[in-house]
Amino acid sequence: MADKPKKSSLSADLDAPPPNYTVGICKIKLICETVDEDDKLSIDRAVEKVRTDRGQGRSKAHSSTWLTKMLRKNGHDISVSTVQRHINKECACERTGE
Repeated sequence: MADKPKKSSLSADLDAPPPNYTVGICKIKLICETVDEDDKLSIDRAVEKVRTDRGQGRSKAHSSTWLTKMLRKNGHDISVSTVQRHINKECACERTGE
């Protein structure tokens, strides 16, 4: 008789890192490494504008959607979810302390 596979517990599953977790490099950081210093500073200022914009809905002048559109307009392939992670400090920059 074959042994039954051990049933996992919710607490064990939640304590373990996700199987697809990788540290990697944040795409915003990668973009900043490929642009000149003026553009890098502009990206940093734009990130701060999004973080500090207290508007709600349509009254929000600077959003992660806005920043994503500006980056795409200027030739950078990036998703809004990637920008949101960076804005919310949930990206690889935060995990690696950069």
